Amino acid sequence: MNRAITAVVVKRLSGLAPQNMLIGGEWVESDSGDTIEIVDPSSEQIIGTVPAASEADVEQAVWEAKWALQSEQWQDLEPQDRSRLIWSLADAIERSGRELA
Repeated sequence: MNRAITAVVVKRLSGLAPQNMLIGGEWVESDSGDTIEIVDPSSEQIIGTVPAASEADVEQAVWEAKWALQSEQWQDLEPQDRSRLIWSLADAIERSGRELA
């Protein structure tokens, strides 16, 4: 990848990398405040940072996910409605594949 293209990619990705984590439907800071550098493997250039989840962050995320799946809102959905939601999510991920990759 040449330098001009790399510069464009870095600029675009810097706006995409979240500075917080999405846990329980809310953007929260990492418990530790630590970050992980995102490195472009082709150039070994650092192109951004993301929060480094602590053990407590992971435990909270898992608890929130379990709670969401056990909630009446999810359990009361008919299977075809659950399927429609999951396929909608899959479609959104597919449409945003380049940005997410």
